Amino acid sequence: MDGALPAKGQRRRQKSGERVGKHGVGTRSKWSSASWGQNLVELALTLPPILLMLLAVMELGRAFLIYSEVSNAAREGARYGMVHPGDSAAIVEAARSRLAVVPADRISVAVGYDMEPIFGELVIVTTTHDLAMVTPLISDFIGPLHIEMVAARTIMGGE
Repeated sequence: MDGALPAKGQRRRQKSGERVGKHGVGTRSKWSSASWGQNLVELALTLPPILLMLLAVMELGRAFLIYSEVSNAAREGARYGMVHPGDSAAIVEAARSRLAVVPADRISVAVGYDMEPIFGELVIVTTTHDLAMVTPLISDFIGPLHIEMVAARTIMGGE
């Protein structure tokens, strides 16, 4: 009875020391040593492009975050300059106060005016930052990105 097949609907009992596979008692795994090697080769071939795409997406997200922050700094400086014209140092400080990710000393802020800092004229704030990529392979292809944002507002207050 040991070698006989079980009747329909019955399962064969496990003997001591016998392995229980996914498909029943005594079955072998569907993975042989050759297929394990093939799987490792396939992993070695596909993992680098997948990791490169993942890092590229992360770099793109980081670049967008910094782009947004540089843009917000220019707008904040222009908003402050609209109410407090003529005080260029305070306008630069107001623009740099909105930075969270980019260090304040790594961004340059320039303040200009359409004509002169009086009511009805424009205050123009320009912020620039050179963004270096963190991933070496991506930085070889793209290099540093120059981000420049210009914001202008009509002066509403002042002397």
